Amino acid sequence: MNPKTIAIAKKITSFVVGFGVSKIVAGIIESNVAVEKTHEKVAVASASYVLGFAISEHTSEFTDKQIDNAVDWWTENVTNRSK
Repeated sequence: MNPKTIAIAKKITSFVVGFGVSKIVAGIIESNVAVEKTHEKVAVASASYVLGFAISEHTSEFTDKQIDNAVDWWTENVTNRSK
């Protein structure tokens, strides 16, 4: 498989998963944290962003590994058998 295609697939997957994780984290925090004052809103929004980013970093590593495993499987079981 083309390495550029794999890299693009990884970036797209990381973006989609990262966006989903950030949305989930924000939703959990909004549902469970009462904020009234401006400094609380800023602190909670900042923490939400940092948590989302940190989790996204780990999910990106995980999804990259899964894509690599899928490419290896495809190469071993499909590409090599058709030669």
